[in-house]
Amino acid sequence: MVCSPQVVPSPSSLPPPPFHFGNLITIKLSSDNYIFWRQDQVNLSSIQGSLTPAVAGLIVFAKTSHEAWTILQRSFAAQSQARVSALRRQLGECEKLDSTATEFYNKVMGHADTLASIGQPLTDSEFNSFIVNGLDEEYDALVEIINERATRLP
Repeated sequence: MVCSPQVVPSPSSLPPPPFHFGNLITIKLSSDNYIFWRQDQVNLSSIQGSLTPAVAGLIVFAKTSHEAWTILQRSFAAQSQARVSALRRQLGECEKLDSTATEFYNKVMGHADTLASIGQPLTDSEFNSFIVNGLDEEYDALVEIINERATRLP
């Protein structure tokens, strides 16, 4: 299978930028309201208020923000691992074929960037392997030089 051409990840495939709750919280932490904050309800309410209805249903019985995050982590861990596996499979299937070297590199780099953005970055060695394995016979001499150099390095 061949990856579809991709020069730059589309904005819809990129993860959303980090969300800052500070502007939504009307009661700011101070020495006067520490007890209120220590009871964790502000944090739990912020988490609950930032979820879609379907996801909010997962943590409806959570009593603390820590418990809510633990439930969310368990719920989404399997999906995250499936996403990582799918991206790595797509990387393994990427081939240069009729695309230019730059298009092929950008395609692999797009997948690698997505993996990094979800906390699963490729090592330099893994990235290089995906590039080398996806090149066609036109690049055999280059691949041979790269492989010889890699075996000589400690």
